[in-house]
Amino acid sequence: MVYAMCSVLKSVNPSLKAMVVPQGAHHVDLRYSTKEDPMWLQNVRRKEINIIAGWINQFYADSKL
Repeated sequence: MVYAMCSVLKSVNPSLKAMVVPQGAHHVDLRYSTKEDPMWLQNVRRKEINIIAGWINQFYADSKL
């Protein structure tokens, strides 16, 4: 069973993306990474890094700094 009570299951807009991860537990992606992390968790973290990098790039593009 996938835990989904009060969870965001759909993206709010193109820059606020929901990632539903059936194998994961709440906020497991925010814990320290270890060499034992499964591939699905490594992939989720990589996607999160790319999303956050996009926000930062967009901020600098919009503010022309």
